[in-house]
Amino acid sequence: MNNFLRDILDQPHSLGEAFQSYITADNLKKIKAIADEDFDEIVFAGMGSSHDACFGASIYLSQHGCKTRVYSAGQLLHYESTLINQRTLLVLVSQSGESGEIVKLISKIPPECKVVAITNNLQSTLGSRGDYPFLLKVAPEESVSTRTYVSSLILLNLLAKGIAGNLDETAIQEVNDILSKMGKLIFDYQILQKQLNDFLQMPPYLVLLGRGFSYSSIFAGGLFIKEVAKYPSISLDSAEFRHGPLEMVDVDFSGIIFAPQGPTFDLNYKLAKDIMDKGGKVVFITNGVQIDSAKLILPVQLESCEEMLMPIMDIVPIQLIANHLAEGKGYEPGKFRWSSKITAME
Repeated sequence: MNNFLRDILDQPHSLGEAFQSYITADNLKKIKAIADEDFDEIVFAGMGSSHDACFGASIYLSQHGCKTRVYSAGQLLHYESTLINQRTLLVLVSQSGESGEIVKLISKIPPECKVVAITNNLQSTLGSRGDYPFLLKVAPEESVSTRTYVSSLILLNLLAKGIAGNLDETAIQEVNDILSKMGKLIFDYQILQKQLNDFLQMPPYLVLLGRGFSYSSIFAGGLFIKEVAKYPSISLDSAEFRHGPLEMVDVDFSGIIFAPQGPTFDLNYKLAKDIMDKGGKVVFITNGVQIDSAKLILPVQLESCEEMLMPIMDIVPIQLIANHLAEGKGYEPGKFRWSSKITAME
C-alpha cells in the first residue's frame, strides 16, 4: 500500500481525534469571542487546498447576514490588500503556517486587524500572528494533503456556525456523524475504488463540476488530481459549464459532478444526463435521491448529510480516483517531483 492511500484510509481515525480537540471549552470560548468582535467584513485567504477549504464557511456566513470574501493569499497580497483594515476579520488558513504568500501578507496587514489563524503549527509565522489561533492537530501527511485539508474544512465549519450563532450540540453532533459516515465509506473503499477504476479507465483528462458548497470539492479535488497523479484536470462551476465549455463534450469526455441534496440537485442531474446524451461519461457524487446507473453515468451514493458538510465526505472518491490515475501512469501517488509540502517561495 502506498503512502497516499494509507493517508486516505487514516482520515476517519485521525480526524475523529482532531475533532475532539476542536470542541474543547477553550476553543469554543475563542469562537464565541470571535463572534463578539465588531467587524465589517470577514476575509478568508489561503493557498492551494487551504484556499479551497474556505468556500463553504464564506457561503454559510453570507447566508446568515455577514459580508464575506474568499481570496487566494497571493491575489490578496499583490492586488487587493488595501481592502483589509482594522475593521476586517481576516481568516488565514495554512497547514504549515509558512506559505510564502501568507508570510508576506502578514507583514503587510495593519497591526489592528484581527487574525484568525488556522494552521497545523502554532509556532509558525501564521500561528504566532494569530489573535485567535486554532491548531489542526493532525499528523502531517506522507504525501499531498488529505486529512489536513479535511481538518481545515471541519474547523472552518465550526467557526462559521459559531460566528452565525448556530454552534450548538446539534451542529457538533452533525460533524461527529459525518466523520462516522466517512469511516463507513472508507471501510468499503476497495469496492468503490474498483467501480471508479472500471468506469473511468484512463481518460484523457477530467472535468470536475459543482456549485455552492461544492466549490471546495471541485477546486481541491482538481488540485489533488494534478498533484497526486500529475494528470490534467479542470474545475468549473456547473452553471458556467453550459456557457461555452459544454462544447468540450464528446466520447473522450469524462466528468465528475458533485450534486449534494439541495436547491441545485435537479440542475446537476440534468447536466449529467445532457453530458451522457452527447457521448460523455459522468461520475455523479451525491447524497440526494437514489439515481439509476447508466452506461455513461456512475452514481456514487453517499449517506445523507447537511449540504455544507458534504465536502468533508465527498472528497474521498476524488482521492481514490487520483490514486488510481497515478498508479495507471506509473507514478508513486502523491510523491512530489517539482513542488513540496511547504511552498515558501512565490
